[in-house]
Amino acid sequence: MSSSEYSNSLSQLAINPRYISYPLSWLGHIPFAAWLIDVAHPSVFVELGSYSGTSYFSFCQAVLASEAETKCFAIDTWEGDDHTGGYGESVYQGFVDYNDANFKQFSTYLRMRFEEANPLFQSASVDLLHIDGLHTYDAVKLDFETWLPKMSSRGIILFHDTAVDKEGFGVNTFWSEVSENFPSFNFSHSNGLGVLLVGDDYQHENALLARIKDVSLLVERLAERLWLQQIVREKEDTISRFENISIPEYLSKISDANIEKSILLAEKEKLNSELESIKGSRIWKIAAMINGFKKRFS
Repeated sequence: MSSSEYSNSLSQLAINPRYISYPLSWLGHIPFAAWLIDVAHPSVFVELGSYSGTSYFSFCQAVLASEAETKCFAIDTWEGDDHTGGYGESVYQGFVDYNDANFKQFSTYLRMRFEEANPLFQSASVDLLHIDGLHTYDAVKLDFETWLPKMSSRGIILFHDTAVDKEGFGVNTFWSEVSENFPSFNFSHSNGLGVLLVGDDYQHENALLARIKDVSLLVERLAERLWLQQIVREKEDTISRFENISIPEYLSKISDANIEKSILLAEKEKLNSELESIKGSRIWKIAAMINGFKKRFS
């Protein structure tokens, strides 16, 4: 790789993500995603578990920026699972709308289970795979074993949540096993991202792995920058909402609320007074007498 190409790949690390959605656990890996697309130039990228789209759309944005001829596929039921919980149709519709408005020419979303989508891809056709579906040990292992035959000689598999160690999550356990069998690197920030070089091209030369290690510290620092930017952005949004309400307007709303409260209290007092008046009337006494007879002879 020439010095100019190397410099260009580093510049991809400074990506300014145009799409960020909750949950934010993938936010810190966006710089590496952009760098990897530019360095690896995958012909086919597949993501298993796209949810709200933060990770997937960062790869798509990188494809545009690097002018890579990459076909991208997002596979998900967009119904949720045991870890994300169920979510409404609006999540899927939001994903579709953003994809079609920005990446339709090279990005396809497949609303189906991973095993249903698997036969749609030829053996040795996928260069980059991101596994981010159900995070139990058995589910991650099944995804890996099912899709490994689909990986090309340049195949790279990414595992998210390798640093999550809590009940129900088994990515870290599976990663500790599978990373012993292939050249690998594990980022510990943003819940962890394991990079597994499964393609035959990487088994006897370590150039790509060496480059990943070279940029790893910079990736972590840029991840921190993105987190700080996000925190500042959210604080600014909060301040903006307050700034849009002037002090007189705010006091007016409080005054209106107090007036409404006073009216309701006055109405309550009036009803209580009317109730006490009824209780002292002859009709109330007759009604009480009838109820007494009902209870006596029931």
